[in-house]
Amino acid sequence: SGYTGMFYDYGRGYPFPEYDIEFSDNFTKVAGRHTWKFGAIETGYKNYIKQGGPALSASLGNPLGTFTFTGAWSGNKGWPGQPSSQGNAFADFLLGAANSTNFAGPLTEIVTYSRLWEFYAQDTFQVNPKLTLNYGVRYTYQSPWRVRDDRVSYFDTKSNKLALPQDSNTVTTPPLAIPDLMNAYPYATTQAVGWPKSYFEPDTNNFGPRVGFAYRPFSGNSTVVRGGWGVYYNTIPGFVGAHENIFNPPWRAGSSFNSALPGTPTQPFLPDLTFSNPFPTSQQSGPPANPLIYFTQRNIVNTVMQQWSLTVEHQFASDWAARASYVGAQTHHALYYAGDINKPGVQQPNVPLQRQRPYQPWGQINETHSDGKGNFNQLQLELNKRFSAGFLVQAQYNWTVSRDNVPLVGGTENPTNQNADYGNTDSIPRQTLTFN
Repeated sequence: SGYTGMFYDYGRGYPFPEYDIEFSDNFTKVAGRHTWKFGAIETGYKNYIKQGGPALSASLGNPLGTFTFTGAWSGNKGWPGQPSSQGNAFADFLLGAANSTNFAGPLTEIVTYSRLWEFYAQDTFQVNPKLTLNYGVRYTYQSPWRVRDDRVSYFDTKSNKLALPQDSNTVTTPPLAIPDLMNAYPYATTQAVGWPKSYFEPDTNNFGPRVGFAYRPFSGNSTVVRGGWGVYYNTIPGFVGAHENIFNPPWRAGSSFNSALPGTPTQPFLPDLTFSNPFPTSQQSGPPANPLIYFTQRNIVNTVMQQWSLTVEHQFASDWAARASYVGAQTHHALYYAGDINKPGVQQPNVPLQRQRPYQPWGQINETHSDGKGNFNQLQLELNKRFSAGFLVQAQYNWTVSRDNVPLVGGTENPTNQNADYGNTDSIPRQTLTFN
């Protein structure tokens, strides 16, 4: 409390290597006024989460667990009838006296993998000395992310169960599953709910046409008009979506602990969560009654963006140049990450939230899906002045209107009405002015 905090302990040595192996080839053929280009690239992705350490290991960025400090102990809150203060959380850290601790993590090494294929063909056509055309198409296909050993479970909203990837209608305990978690929650198999073991549906229609031009409307080279339009696809990231499902039961073990320090102690109370004993056996309990789980849309697709621009450039005399550009973009299938869908549309006052959740016995259900949208429009104005002896002065002004319904992290306020969150994009300023 009162500090930003300290994250990660790199000295512990739990690496998260990511390997990309790429093969690519390109071919160019110049024929008269045409320059043809063709190419292909194939990339194999593998992300490793190394395990084999103690139960404190976790793959969400805290390999030694998480500890919080509030200043209660250095503030002498445990001694009734004695002077006390707000204390200092960093002092509590130096004392090794925590307010809460937790650990959670899979017990074996995890590997997630995917492959990406891309092919393109394009032509640059010199129509005449004043006009150049560019046109082509690119195709993108990314195989759905998979988890080695099928160490995942997928939430089925219809049956309200976690589906284990098994080619059977009867659930059998997987070799690496945690028995206590198997007995605590409802399970089905992917076959029983009508899914393949791979769960995800591949996205196969990612064609990206592109076209552009450059045109000199007047004699000479002082004025140029440029424009273009294209469709572009993003890859589905490896550490969202399929990756989150490895944290669902029955694959992750963990516990949380909170100090039993009373608000107003009647007798001396010593620190009960310390570095020497951060996870007291006496406080350990069984699986949580309402666990956090993750849900990823089956037909999650690659985010697609249309981009277009129109630019006019003009040179004045020998040392002045001006540019005016309109740049636009429209995004579809933007990624929502970790939005809670297990909350009531209308909350009742004075009733615990858990009792109102539509899916029981689950607590928060963090969903990842690709239904977001965005619109981007920008005016760019630029002026350049060249001086002697290598000096250059530049000024640029941008006026931007960017709106979407996708937050940086989390989902919409109301999962049943995503458009209600449509508004100004995070971190995009309306106006910028730059001098060099």
